[in-house]
Amino acid sequence: MADQAGRPDDKRRVMRRLLFALAPLLVLLAAATLILSQLEKRRVVITERPDDSVMHRPVNLLERVQTDQGEMFRLSGYNIRSATFPVQKAENTGRIVLAGESFVLGIPYRWPDSRDFGFGDIPNWVQTELEWRFPARRFEVINAGAKSRNSSGVREIVEALLPVEPDAVVVATGNNEGYIPVTAFNEIAHRWVVYRLLKKELLPEPELNERPYMMVQNPDSAALRANFERNIRAMARAAKEKNVRLVLCTMPINLRYQQPHLAVNDDIIRQGHEMYAQGRYQQAIEVFSRSARQAAAAKLIGDCLYALGEYEHAKIMYQISVEMDPQNRTRPSLNEIVRRVSREENTALADLAQAIDEQSPHGIADVNLFCDYCHMTWRGYYLAAREITRVLVERRLVGAGRDKPRPPPTAEEMIARRHWEILFNPAAQPGGCIAPPTAFGPAPAAQ
Repeated sequence: MADQAGRPDDKRRVMRRLLFALAPLLVLLAAATLILSQLEKRRVVITERPDDSVMHRPVNLLERVQTDQGEMFRLSGYNIRSATFPVQKAENTGRIVLAGESFVLGIPYRWPDSRDFGFGDIPNWVQTELEWRFPARRFEVINAGAKSRNSSGVREIVEALLPVEPDAVVVATGNNEGYIPVTAFNEIAHRWVVYRLLKKELLPEPELNERPYMMVQNPDSAALRANFERNIRAMARAAKEKNVRLVLCTMPINLRYQQPHLAVNDDIIRQGHEMYAQGRYQQAIEVFSRSARQAAAAKLIGDCLYALGEYEHAKIMYQISVEMDPQNRTRPSLNEIVRRVSREENTALADLAQAIDEQSPHGIADVNLFCDYCHMTWRGYYLAAREITRVLVERRLVGAGRDKPRPPPTAEEMIARRHWEILFNPAAQPGGCIAPPTAFGPAPAAQ
């Protein structure tokens, strides 16, 4: 009996010894957490790896800071443009947040770092048009686009920015959807600065030449679509809870993008290419249809149908190709999810994909509006911004009250007002983006 009675005391003694033994470690970890957190806030140390910028929300994404102009929000993070704006929104000012990936950021015109053209991106076009149409008001258009993010990362950024009390949040996401998020444990652990630092120091980054140019695609496309829909719905519901008006955007798709990997040593593809070059399009279609590389074959058959003037059928084949092998582009099925969720969650919709198609020959997005597989020339970004602004104004989402908007300006008028005439110079375009000078004609005199 005495033996049994003493066992609880023995257990308590063991627990006390264990706690005393762990106490120094816990104190050390707490001190390290506090010190590293402060150093990271001051940008003395960086605990994030480049890959973390794709998989997780940026550390210290939004902070309140005291400046000479008063208390400000500071937006910053890896692969995001730094920006500051007042905590207390000025009277008669509309605040619009544009969130998304590099398409919203504005690559190649706007970058997170010093490679900055300065304008030509969607947020700049939106702000310029809003100021033109509502001259008695001011507008803060916050560029919260983040390079290399998928919808999971965009969702986290949107949720973090809802407290800044915007009049509206515009979300354009869908590219980079090959990645399914990490486990919940990994996400929680990533928020601990000590864990991030240990991972950065102990887990080697792959060399640049070891990285694929395009995001590796998870083979489970149904899981990718389900994850995308969860993120879109989560943003819609989070905005509704905060009483913030949301605009969901479909994404323009460069369906006719000439994929580099199509030029491979494949006898069937090469034979089809030869027939295509000779103008023997029907025979080329028959050859391409025998290829085991279904995504490539669908694209090439689309090219043949396009050459034959069968544009509706060509578009279907292009969409099939992108659905199977998106090459970092938005899948057509993801745009359909955006349209459906917008209806079901009662959000505003800016159908950029449809707007771009309607402004393009034969209803297929004009390759000349793109710099590469998904980023656009300034002309493409202008057309996308025009659709976003139309929705903001028509749905009265810009906090303009009863102000009657002026008619929308032309691209030439906005270029002249902002002195952006360099956009008409093809040789001056960044990153190989060339918009023909005749796209809108010469810029008129400044007004």
